Amino acid sequence: MSQLLNARQRAKAMLQQVKGSAPVTAIKRAPQYCAWKLAPLQAGDSFTVDLSLRVGMGALMAYALRVAHWAAENRMALKVRASSPLYGERQDIFPLYFLSRFESDGRAIGTQRREWLLTREIASHIPHEAAKDLFATHFTPNQRLAAEIDAASGGRDFDLSIHFRGTDKFMETGLTDAQLMLTALKPHMPSARNVFLATDDANFSVLVRQAWPEVTFTSYDRGVVMPGKARHFSAMSPEDKALEALVNMYALARAPHCVRTMSYMSSFVGLIRPSVGTTTINGKIDENTPFPERDLLLRERAAGGEGG
Repeated sequence: MSQLLNARQRAKAMLQQVKGSAPVTAIKRAPQYCAWKLAPLQAGDSFTVDLSLRVGMGALMAYALRVAHWAAENRMALKVRASSPLYGERQDIFPLYFLSRFESDGRAIGTQRREWLLTREIASHIPHEAAKDLFATHFTPNQRLAAEIDAASGGRDFDLSIHFRGTDKFMETGLTDAQLMLTALKPHMPSARNVFLATDDANFSVLVRQAWPEVTFTSYDRGVVMPGKARHFSAMSPEDKALEALVNMYALARAPHCVRTMSYMSSFVGLIRPSVGTTTINGKIDENTPFPERDLLLRERAAGGEGG
C-alpha cells in the first residue's frame, strides 16, 4: 500500500512540474499581464480580491496577509474575500470564523488581474512584526471558532504539539519519514504529558501513541478520509474541512514547542504564538519556500533548531 501511495505522490509531483514549467507559465500569464496593464491598481484605490482558489485554508490565509501587506504599503483600501470551492459555494468563509477587519467597498478585480497580482505584484514574504500585526488584525477567531478550539483542547494548553503531514507535500518537501519524526520527538517526550497531535497519516497516529503509551494525546478530526488523500481535497463537508484545518492550526499553537513537518497549517504557529519554539524535521529554505514557512524556519535556525 505504501509503495502505491508513493507512486501516486511522485506522479502528482511530475504533473505539477509540467504545469509549472516555463512554457506553460508564459502562456497562462500573457492574458494576466494584459489585463493588469490595462487597469493597474494604484495608490488610493479601493478594491476587493476574491480568493476563489482550490487551495488549503493555510494557503488562503497566507495569500490574504500578503495582499493586505501590499495594499497597506501602497496606501490602498482592501477587502479580501475567500470563496474557495473547497470550503463553500461562492460564500466568503473568513467572516464565518474570524473577527476580520477588511474594510473596503471597492469593486472586485477580475480573475486575470487577481492572478497577476498574486503571482507578480505582491511580495513573497512579509517581515515578522508586520505579519504578526496583520494576522492579529484579520485572523482573530470569532466566538464560534474560539469555542471549537477550547472544546477540542479541553480549555488547556499542551506540553507539546506535533504536526505530521504525510499525504500531498511531496513536491515541496519530499516524502515525509515517520521514523525521523519519532526520533525528533525523543528529546521532548520525557517532560510531555499532554500532547496535541495533528496528522493526516493514520499509521503515524498509531505509531506515536504506541511509542509513548503513558502520554495523553489529543487530536481533532471531523471525518474519515481514504489513506493518502489530502483532507482538504476529500469528500468531507466544506464546514468540516474548514473547522478541522483551523482548530488544528490554533491548537498546535497551544504548546510552547511544536515538532513538525513543513506545511502551511503549522507554519502559522509562529504568528499565533510568537514565543513558540519549533523543530522541523524536513525544513528546506530556498526560493520556493512560502510565507510564513520561510520566516518560521529562519527563526528556528537562529534559535539553534533544524530550520532547513
